[in-house]
Amino acid sequence: STESKGETRSGKTSTTEQLLEIAKETFNTFVEELKNKKTRIIPTENIKTLAQASLTGLTIALNIKAIVEDFQNDMAYLDGRGEGIHANTSRQKEEVFKNVDVPAFKKFIRDNGGIAAYLNFIYQHEKSHIINKDGAKYPKNKDGTTDIMHPDSIAIERSANAYAFEKIGFKVTETTELIDELEDGVRNALIQSLARAKNDRDTDPISSVKGKTDEELE
Repeated sequence: STESKGETRSGKTSTTEQLLEIAKETFNTFVEELKNKKTRIIPTENIKTLAQASLTGLTIALNIKAIVEDFQNDMAYLDGRGEGIHANTSRQKEEVFKNVDVPAFKKFIRDNGGIAAYLNFIYQHEKSHIINKDGAKYPKNKDGTTDIMHPDSIAIERSANAYAFEKIGFKVTETTELIDELEDGVRNALIQSLARAKNDRDTDPISSVKGKTDEELE
């Protein structure tokens, strides 16, 4: 089927193998970017989400296979349509992206590098978590697990999105309205995240990722 081959809206078709090859090449640019940093990046299929950042281990983990599969499935993860082990975090993403024109974002990804752009967005999002030391900020449930649907958790994820949007060059017209709705602390964090990203944004979202904000990573 065309979906299994990853047919894009522009009519270009890539097989799963081709998409995986592009994704791995893109991943290698992230490895290169981080080679002199304490933060490292690893590929893994052993996480219950597309990606994960560990502040304690200064590690960004990307599930390349799952990311490629989601890209082929119209990036359904962002709509809350992630299945299986990805269902809970996908439900969170649906809430996180409510302040974004998702169809416009998906079109931007397809038109500006496809799977490479999607991987880059996810990587930049996770990098923001490391830079801003978000790991300890998430509210907890009574059993000690992270409350991923708590308003504070959603705000943290939206802040990381704002950073990543700016790094890949995607314009979020709803940002002003979002900021007006937030409490002072979260609002200031988001404004600072946007300002930093705007100041140091990459000029080419498809090229090797060499944003100046990388120097904020240890």
